[in-house]
This record gives sequence, structure tokens and C-alpha cells, in this order.
Amino acid sequence: MHSFTINNTNITLPGNSPDKERKDAEPGSSGDRRRAEGALARSVLRRIWEEGSSFPLVSSKRNTAPIVSLGFLHDDTRLASCSASGTVRLWESAGLRQSGGSIDAAGQAMALSPTERILAVGSTRGSGEWSVVFWDVEVWQPIRAVPVPGSVQALAYAPDGRTVAVRSAGGARVHLVSPLTGKRLRTLGPEQDGGTPSSGGRQLVAFSPDGRLVATTNRSGTGVVFLDFVTGKAVGPPLVGTAQHSNAVTSFLFGERPLKFEALAFSPDGRIAATCGGDRTVRLWDVERREQIADPLTGHRRGVNAVAFSPNGRLLASGGNDKRVLLWDVAQHKQAGPALTGHTKPVVSVAFSSDDRVLATGSVDRTVRLWIAPPASRR
Repeated sequence: MHSFTINNTNITLPGNSPDKERKDAEPGSSGDRRRAEGALARSVLRRIWEEGSSFPLVSSKRNTAPIVSLGFLHDDTRLASCSASGTVRLWESAGLRQSGGSIDAAGQAMALSPTERILAVGSTRGSGEWSVVFWDVEVWQPIRAVPVPGSVQALAYAPDGRTVAVRSAGGARVHLVSPLTGKRLRTLGPEQDGGTPSSGGRQLVAFSPDGRLVATTNRSGTGVVFLDFVTGKAVGPPLVGTAQHSNAVTSFLFGERPLKFEALAFSPDGRIAATCGGDRTVRLWDVERREQIADPLTGHRRGVNAVAFSPNGRLLASGGNDKRVLLWDVAQHKQAGPALTGHTKPVVSVAFSSDDRVLATGSVDRTVRLWIAPPASRR
């Protein structure tokens, strides 16, 4: 255990000394996953007690664009952030320092391996054509690149880490690539899905937790289609919102240009999907029945941009244009506690650590803020 004093108050935290925590988080050290997770939570707690209910991570090189994507490595030793300008950065859990340099990918799509310390990004650097580039975050070097058609809008790892799904702009199909061999595997979905192209928005792709389904938006962004991972064919009807939620996306002003954002998250057991949109609501769906569960979750004052389930499935986090982050009790279908405030502009990305203890949020204010998740998420 170790202690420190803030405002004449002695604070004691369980666990190793700070030097031991840093050693456990180093690549190739003997520190196991539990120690890595503990180092993250203790680092966040120390900073929160020093600075308030949450705090921003500040890069050594100032961010110049909104933080549109966030994710923790599977062992919680790193947090990755991607900005709207395509700059990817890593942050160490122990000490919360920036790790390595930055990747200037020129794309906004990023995904983290669920089994290894590998980062996938959509990139146009070098050739001008789009590729999915896989980076080894231990040595901060690219290990392979897979060319793909169109501009990469969204990436998702399969649960076993052996496949990455790629959604490009303009079409309705999903391309599967191998992070192990660097080859394109196959393409899912029809050439056309009956929708019209979505203007100015990012397309969606996500794997169900069992890896059997790949969810993606149609071309108009008004529905979510479920594709069979093996056959590539649509399975059952799409999720289609009511008239109030028919756009299934969020619009907000970035500069003078309206951009549309959309988000989908699967619950860890794969039974529930969460969506959010410009009507200020979050909606939960029964994946098997393709039906909305109860009434929409209301509490945001403006459009909602991002949703994420805690790994144990008890909480759902949402971030909106009202600059706030709301937490929802999934079982009770209601808001869990007060809104999290601290961002000065719309919140556009949210992510939980794998141990449910830490919530990261990214914003148009160009910061990443870290929060300790409430105890309800860890029962």
C-alpha cells in the first residue's frame, strides 16, 4: 500500500508502489493483467483526487481536432485515442503518460485487438489509396498493411482477434481482412441495400460478441443490417427507428459544416443493441426479435453521439452534444446517477476499461477525460 497527502488529508491506496506499478506495466514484465488493471484505476484515482471529478489527458503535442474514437487495450495497459484529423495517440495506464509518438493516419477509423497489443487504423499515408494498417503498440511500428477499396469509415475486430471488418464510404458492403496474414478474406452484404448514400457521416460496423453476426448501417444511415459472418447474407430484418428516430444519426456543427454521427453498441452477452441519434435519445433493442425494448432513454438535452456498454453489461454510457456523459442502468432502464460534466464541447466518443473501473470520454473540445465508473458497474 502507498499513501500521499492532498489538502492536509492522507490518502492510502492498496497495491504496489508507483515504481512497482510502472515496472509491472512495462512490455515484457512479469506483471499480470490484474496488476495492469489496478495500475490504471489507481493512476486515475490519484489524478481525480488531485484535480476533481475527472481530468483531461493533455498530449505533449496539442490536439487540433475532436477526439472521435477511444479504446483500451485488452489488458488495460494502454488507452488509444483517434482525432478527426486522423492522429492516433497512446497513453500508458501507469502514470497516464503519452506512450511513443503518434500515427498520422488521415482517417478516423481505429480498432484495438481483443487478444493482442495490436492497433488497426484506416490510412491513406504513402500511396494515397486506403489501407488498413496494423501497428504493434509495444514497439510502435507498423507490421502490415491491407489495401481496401474506398475510404475507411469504420473498423471492428472479431472477438477472437483473427479478423477485422472494414466499412468504407459510399457502399453498403463490409470487407473482411486478416491481421495475421495481411490478406483480404471476403466481402459481406449486397452490392446495394436500397438506401441512398449517407452525406458526411461515418458508417458503422460492429461484431456481435459471439462473432456470428456483423452489424452495419445501410447506405442512408437509417437502419442497422445484420450480416452472417460465414455466408455474408443479411439475417432477419434490420433495426429501423420510428419517425422521431428515423435518421438514426446525430448532426452537429463542426466549424460551419454539419457532420452526421451514428453509434451502435452490443451488450456483452449479445442480446441487446444500443443506438443513439439526433432526437436526444438512446434506444435499446432486442437483437433476436429486432424490437425496441421499452421506451427510449431520455435525459440528454441535445443529440447523442456515442454509446458504450460496460464489459459486465450493467451500465451503458452515452455522450452528447449537450457536453455531458450520462450513465444508464441497463436492467432498470433508467439513468444511473447524475450527469458527468467537464467537457466544454460535444462528447463524441466513450469507452470503458476491461475491468469496468474506468470510463474514457472524447470530445470536440479536443480532450480525453477519464472518470472512475460508479460502484454499480462493478457489482
